[in-house]
Amino acid sequence: MRVVRVGELREAGAGTVSIGRGSKHVSGRHRATKRTAGTARGSIATRITAVVLGGVMAFPPLNTPQAAADPADVQQIIDELEATSRDVEAHNEQIEATQISLDEEQQRMDERQAKRNEARARAEQLQAEANRKREAVNEVARTRFKVGNGDIVSKLWISENPQQVIEKRSFLNALRDNAEAQARAAAKETRIAADEFADVESAEVTARFEIEQLRKKQQDLEKEREELKSRTDEIRARVDALSPADRQVWIEKDGPVHYSIEGLTGTNPLGMSALEAAMSKIGSPYEWGAIGPSAFDCSGLMYWAYQQQGITIPRTSSAQMAGGTPISREELQPGDIVGYYAGASHVGMYAGNGMIVHASDYGIPVQVVPLDSAPIYGYRRY
Repeated sequence: MRVVRVGELREAGAGTVSIGRGSKHVSGRHRATKRTAGTARGSIATRITAVVLGGVMAFPPLNTPQAAADPADVQQIIDELEATSRDVEAHNEQIEATQISLDEEQQRMDERQAKRNEARARAEQLQAEANRKREAVNEVARTRFKVGNGDIVSKLWISENPQQVIEKRSFLNALRDNAEAQARAAAKETRIAADEFADVESAEVTARFEIEQLRKKQQDLEKEREELKSRTDEIRARVDALSPADRQVWIEKDGPVHYSIEGLTGTNPLGMSALEAAMSKIGSPYEWGAIGPSAFDCSGLMYWAYQQQGITIPRTSSAQMAGGTPISREELQPGDIVGYYAGASHVGMYAGNGMIVHASDYGIPVQVVPLDSAPIYGYRRY
């Protein structure tokens, strides 16, 4: 199988490259040249003049006459954009993970609240049952000896003959024994219910503390989200302001290739199916926090691809690299997930032949790039 790098078709008259969803089509003659992933290539038609003002990149009007750009200057801009994009992606993944934790803790708290309600209802039911049994005993005594309402114990001793006294004494002994047995049973059940209620109360106190801590953390992260939004807006503006030639440098910074998985085989059928799903999204746009079906962030593409197989994997890149089965580089099979950078802030899916398919940055469509296009964190299989 021949792998052709997108940037190798930059010579005049070298043919055309149509980039869209699915495979890319190459026509005409071309000359292959090798390039290290991440370096600027090709001729630059226009120059981007940028002024840094308080950390914000300001661009001149698009109709301003510009000289030919120095490739080193363009590469510096690309590097700055990539560093900012990586930082934004890492923080976005952190916010997503915290939101998931908060949702899970809220669900656990709701479950504990339901158990607490059940414990209270059980205690109230036991108390009502004990009251009903006591009243039933009194009703039997009133019916048997016709003493009317009131204190049955004192009225039982008002008798007309010795035989009645004996009968009443026997009844009182039985009544006492039965009452004591019922009282012991009721007390035991009440203690059990009370213990359960106390356990649930204690668990809920803990849960309230934990969820309050999570809410505070989320509030802090929400503030960061607002700050990050301004940074994502900056990235959008800076990428959108790139000239067509420099925009192509941005798109090609990771060394994308024309690649087909036709004829590719692997030992993990689930992974192969997930890879087919991911490859079907070649050309789809990148969007922070997106999980498809029309746009994706890095972990969102992995999540969506496995969802199509009926498998739910963790949502964020760090969680995806914390789950699954750890594997070595030598064990990589199509469909395995590869983590990148410290803390696994980025992920891609192994596509075989030393390639991955991933959603990398704003302005760059889902594409296939070399496995070593960025520092590798680890490998996982689902």
